[in-house]
Amino acid sequence: MKRVAFLINFEYKKWLGGFYLIKNLIYSIKKFSVKEIEPVLIVRKNLKKEDLKEFKNLKIIKTDFFWKQSKFSKFYNKFKTILFGKSKFYENFFEANKIDVLSHINVFSNNIILGKKSSIKTLSLIADFQHLYYPENFPLRQRILRNLNTYLSSKFSSKILLISRDAKKDLKNVSIQGYNNSVINRFVFTPPKKNNIIKLGKLKKKHNFNLKYFFLPNQYWIHKNHIVVLKALKYLKKNKKINMIIFESYFW
Repeated sequence: MKRVAFLINFEYKKWLGGFYLIKNLIYSIKKFSVKEIEPVLIVRKNLKKEDLKEFKNLKIIKTDFFWKQSKFSKFYNKFKTILFGKSKFYENFFEANKIDVLSHINVFSNNIILGKKSSIKTLSLIADFQHLYYPENFPLRQRILRNLNTYLSSKFSSKILLISRDAKKDLKNVSIQGYNNSVINRFVFTPPKKNNIIKLGKLKKKHNFNLKYFFLPNQYWIHKNHIVVLKALKYLKKNKKINMIIFESYFW
């Protein structure tokens, strides 16, 4: 059995997409690959019990190992990995915890490179290449880091995980090495239990509405292009005289 670790060392409440991607994948592993893979979650020591309620019956390692390092230390270990193909500083931690694979890392957000020569396999996640299509939506620093991340993932990860064929096609235009070393791992969704789904009538009563509606569960990033929806709503209200109510919701 392989022990596959998922490292959550990002502010997950500010990136629920990444959090639920990992959560739902772990759910699928435990349901369908229980004899082949043992998922392990690595989190900060100060993460509250209520934050971990989504991960019942799961091996959890609480540590500050990845958060106490200085910027120089992180840079130095990246440099050693690039130069020698691995850094024992990180490798020792995972070996001590009997981890075989570190999955869904992003070189810059997780500040980790283990290298091709490491005894620990690494799977780097690259969600998309939107910065190539809409550079105006990304500051220069972010675009540089995204490009560096692709380069380092291509050179030093065991595999690159992509979430769509489009992303794989984009990667081919950016890095042939990365393209040849990539696989597609689409989003996995956990359907809610029927008893946990709130009835429409209850929602209508709670929010005091009885109109037709549509659901748009996107975060308010500029590249989600919500302006198109707002223009459409304005047009419908002005030209078609359609009454509507708009709700604003937050993830945190």
